[in-house]
Amino acid sequence: MKVMIAGIKDISLIDVCGEPSLTVWFCGCNLKCPYCHNWRIAEAHASTCYPAELSEIYTAIESASSIVDYIHVTGGEPTQQAVQLQRVLEFAKSVGVRTSVNTNCSNPSIIESLLRRGLIDHLATDVKAPPDFMIGLPRSEALRYWRSFTNTLRLIREYDVILELRIPVLKYGPMSPELVASSKRYLVKALSIVETVSKVHLVLNPILGPPIIDSVRNPEWCSKYAVPGIRDIELVETLVKSLYSRADIRLAQHASLLPLGT
Repeated sequence: MKVMIAGIKDISLIDVCGEPSLTVWFCGCNLKCPYCHNWRIAEAHASTCYPAELSEIYTAIESASSIVDYIHVTGGEPTQQAVQLQRVLEFAKSVGVRTSVNTNCSNPSIIESLLRRGLIDHLATDVKAPPDFMIGLPRSEALRYWRSFTNTLRLIREYDVILELRIPVLKYGPMSPELVASSKRYLVKALSIVETVSKVHLVLNPILGPPIIDSVRNPEWCSKYAVPGIRDIELVETLVKSLYSRADIRLAQHASLLPLGT
């Protein structure tokens, strides 16, 4: 069986809570986030993606099984290739490697099936709040996505998995009080749902764009809202701490690229 991927990274220390992992990029995504820097992967662009045999991924996992703690499947959106995702996770488990899935949580039935089979040890997702602003789809579709996202969070409460919840940080500026208020409303909802999850890592995830990175889906959007300053990060950090004091909160590693002196 073939799977559309953009590559395999043998060793990564940044994808799963600082644990060594082997990372596989699945192609295809059902969202159109304007700040996406993996948009070629998300759109399964021919310049980036290629059909690989599952056996190629199995070989990579088996070769790395003695030196990594996790196989991390990201994208794109891995649940877009659900059968292949399940088989990769099953193989990782069969050779004693823990599993991690980076998902937008838009397909709760697929995630539930994987959780029920004990195939996910670590799940990472972004709180794309507000959804009608962050995911690049019409408002009706964005609200439908948010329902799927929150339903997935509710499912996670029933299973013994590590949840890595990433909080996007925008460049808000003095003209964005409505954006801040809307983001807060959605964030309150998401954090209240995961209050009973026993293993939660909260990560502040500054949105990057030009000039730090060139390849984003919507450069105009990013010129307005990407590359937040220190005040934006402190604003979100204070809010998150007031809403959820039980978990550690850390700054995503790529924040070192930001000009945080401003």
